[in-house]
Amino acid sequence: MPSPDVDKTDPIPHYDNTYDDDPALVPCPPNTTESKLVTKIDLHVIPFLCIMYLLAFLDRVNIANANVFGLSEELDLARDNRYNTALVIFFVPYILFEIPSNVLLKKMKPRVWLSICMFGFGLVTMLQGFVQNYSGLLATRFFLGVFETGMFPGAFYLIGMWYRRHEAQKRYSFFFSSTTLAGAFGGLLASAIGKMDGMRGYQGWRYFSTVHLCWKSLTLADGSSFWKDS
Repeated sequence: MPSPDVDKTDPIPHYDNTYDDDPALVPCPPNTTESKLVTKIDLHVIPFLCIMYLLAFLDRVNIANANVFGLSEELDLARDNRYNTALVIFFVPYILFEIPSNVLLKKMKPRVWLSICMFGFGLVTMLQGFVQNYSGLLATRFFLGVFETGMFPGAFYLIGMWYRRHEAQKRYSFFFSSTTLAGAFGGLLASAIGKMDGMRGYQGWRYFSTVHLCWKSLTLADGSSFWKDS
């Protein structure tokens, strides 16, 4: 015999994962329009994610520019594939710690975790400018991979949380374009910074880390203030 409660059960609504199915699920504030709201989100989220990932990507590939300005000669990287080892060691923690980084991202607010990651790889980049031997370079490259592992998935997670599916595609494309800018202007910036070669007795490759740290400090301060409500 069927239960009498079956007749009292409310029908289960069915949606196709589109916003138009039930606009009441995501109400727009009465004092604005949907387009203005999306534009405001764009100005608060996308620019700083792009700048942060651009700086992270610059740090990742900056060792090639540093090598042009005397890195291998000063740290004796020309033998035993030392330079190649310094390149590869970055990707070991970058791969291994990506899943733990995503777990921490969900337990913390994005503005907290991404700020920690950026502070971490900014500090490691600065220390890379003070290394005196091959072992020190390996250590800084390793920890650079540790802190940069959370940037890419964290940015994707944040974009996915703020935008609907059909809106996020354009933002993902714009975010990816930041790596193109890093490749386009990385060499020009390295050439300009390399002209500091010999200042105060230091070779030009050491100044890459100092200048990049200044950019990260400004971006970290501005990004944290813009994400305070995220």
